[in-house]
Amino acid sequence: MTDWSAWRSSLRAALPPGLDLRDRQPADLPGLSLLYAETRADELAATAWPADRVAAFLHQQFQLQHAHYEAHYPGAQWWVLEDGDGLAGRIYLWRQGSDLRLMDIALAGRWRGDGHGGRLLRALLAQADRDAVDVSLHVEVGNPIGPFYERQGFARVEPRGPYWFMVRAPSTGRAAESATAARVS
Repeated sequence: MTDWSAWRSSLRAALPPGLDLRDRQPADLPGLSLLYAETRADELAATAWPADRVAAFLHQQFQLQHAHYEAHYPGAQWWVLEDGDGLAGRIYLWRQGSDLRLMDIALAGRWRGDGHGGRLLRALLAQADRDAVDVSLHVEVGNPIGPFYERQGFARVEPRGPYWFMVRAPSTGRAAESATAARVS
């Protein structure tokens, strides 16, 4: 079982003033559904669907993702970020052996674009280096965040459906050395 206290402390130290990290509560789910929808609105803008259909679709997708994460990532950490205006983001992590899966990191629009997500990721990677664990994630093919992850030391290991499975090895940031061992689904 993973002791998450050092991970939590590392992330908290990277937070800007006004933002806090805490455990997810059941009452957070409606706000997390809205955050999910906010972070995917651009993807659905091209559909020309009516707003109510987009909202229903995104809510359904959130529920399916939530159920999948709950079923397939036992022992994961479900953290939310909040500010004075309410829910401001989420960070979901799962550890299996020497692999830390960054399941999701998402910030509300009011916190995007100022480097906050990058600082949180770098804090996470620094803790992974201290604990000597790989960090892996899935990123959609064509997602503009992919090159950012590569600049942080992640390497593309293999395509998995519509995603690239990416890995960053500890300290060196060279995922190729540990990609075989990190092929945890």
